[in-house]
Amino acid sequence: MRRVLIAVVAAVVVAGLAVGGWAWWQQSQLRAREQARRQAAAVAQRFLDAWEEGNLDQLPALTRAPPDDLAAHHATMRERLQADRLDLEPGEAELNDSSNLDAGVTVPFQVRMHLAGLGDWSHRSSLALTRIEDAEQATWRVEWSPAVLHPSLSDGTALDRSRSWPDRAPILDRDGQPLSGEGSLGLVVGHTGEVTAELLVQLGDPYLAGDTVGQRGLQLAFERQLAGSPTGEIRVVRGDEVVEVVHRFEGERPQPLRTTLDPGIQRTAELALGSGATSALVVLDASTSEIRAVVNRPVGGFNRALTGKYPPGSTFKVVTATAILRSGVTPSGTVPCPETVTVHGRPFRNFQGEAFGPIPFREAFYRSCNTAFVQLAADLDEGALQAAAADYGFNSGWQLPVGEPAASFPEPGDLAERAAAAIGQARVLVSPVQLASVAAAVAQGKWSAPTLVSDTRSGVAPRDLQDVAATLTELMREVPRRGTAEGTGLPDGLAGKTGTAEYGTGDPLPTHAWFIGFRSDGDGPQQDLAFAVLVEGGSSGGAVAAPVAARFLANLPG
Repeated sequence: MRRVLIAVVAAVVVAGLAVGGWAWWQQSQLRAREQARRQAAAVAQRFLDAWEEGNLDQLPALTRAPPDDLAAHHATMRERLQADRLDLEPGEAELNDSSNLDAGVTVPFQVRMHLAGLGDWSHRSSLALTRIEDAEQATWRVEWSPAVLHPSLSDGTALDRSRSWPDRAPILDRDGQPLSGEGSLGLVVGHTGEVTAELLVQLGDPYLAGDTVGQRGLQLAFERQLAGSPTGEIRVVRGDEVVEVVHRFEGERPQPLRTTLDPGIQRTAELALGSGATSALVVLDASTSEIRAVVNRPVGGFNRALTGKYPPGSTFKVVTATAILRSGVTPSGTVPCPETVTVHGRPFRNFQGEAFGPIPFREAFYRSCNTAFVQLAADLDEGALQAAAADYGFNSGWQLPVGEPAASFPEPGDLAERAAAAIGQARVLVSPVQLASVAAAVAQGKWSAPTLVSDTRSGVAPRDLQDVAATLTELMREVPRRGTAEGTGLPDGLAGKTGTAEYGTGDPLPTHAWFIGFRSDGDGPQQDLAFAVLVEGGSSGGAVAAPVAARFLANLPG
């Protein structure tokens, strides 16, 4: 019995030792496999880091039997694809055979590139690593082939790219017909040309040197819409042969831009302004403030019609009259109109020394009596003139896609400056399009920011003028009927205001000539139009600018 017990105990001990030995061996194998996997993963990480960071001279040392042009393969791929950013993210390293370390390790990785002019592209690839035994210890090296760069590559092939822009979309008139961009519209429509270094920075992706882009005007302002975006392909090529397309970039289709411009009105405005004086003419739809025509002279100059900065002179009396009427003055109320008057130590005089004595405010308006207006403005409540200017869009910051028009009414520093501002001098500055919007505001009983592109909003809220619009219309009708624009050929029923704006230096000061207006009754093509005419250096609005308006209105298409 004792012998049997000893034998049993011995058998148990032997079995336990065997099981323990097996477990120890299993654990040691697991540790060896994990160590090998980690070592291979570390080599793969070093390889990917060197590739990503551009340290391509480090790749051969991490590669088993590297080709002589290993670094060149990586550099060439990046150059041909125009990859300006490369990110490589390894996945989990895996033993190819858990029972045989010599079977190697595979490390999958994600390639993310930004290709200049096309966008982001990503694909998956993998690194195969082989264990190499040396005298001291086993090491791991990458088994390189072209498939490392992309799985579809093999010896003799490479990755290449193609890129092309779609045909540019047109800029259209209000009726959906292409605008030519000829004459003054060249400053509005703009033109295209090879992208400059400055525009390349401004536009960013997906533009590259050599691309054609809008250079000015609407072509530049709506570049993305009109150009769309390029299409492209990433291809496997063998010499000039395309073997496979591995990725496509689907570009965006360009979209046409519909403007508010009317080619018939534009042609008439161009003819009315002629080709002599430095000048501008802007025409709006009086009911919507949509811009129908923009004319600049000289044609090749700057866009003075939409972004020029000028004192408005007596055309600003429409704004000042708004504040005066709101203060309680009536058209029939008597106001003084002496030859000269001094306000807060500053002398003011009428054009050419005119004096009309006590007259109705109506007459002071159509005769454009400076001395009456400066005295009435001096009596206004603080802030009343600024408030009236704000109701016509001054200081609102409204903009057009081709630039920011001038509509500036700085707060007067004293009564003398307020008086000067009341007659459109001091620091008041406007663009012709702003004054056209003043005329349109009276016509429609509210001010709305002019628009140049259909179905767009300025972002500036309209301002109500119903309390004064009808009275202002009657006052403005008197200007061509028996005031400063009498005898200029303007049609019956037209409401307008002349302006003679001093600027610069000299004695006497040089002047710009203005005329703004709209048709307020009757039928015909003029019915819904408001406009502003500027002639730089013109002697007076009535003598120079109003006849331009008359020619324009007389020749409008029916």
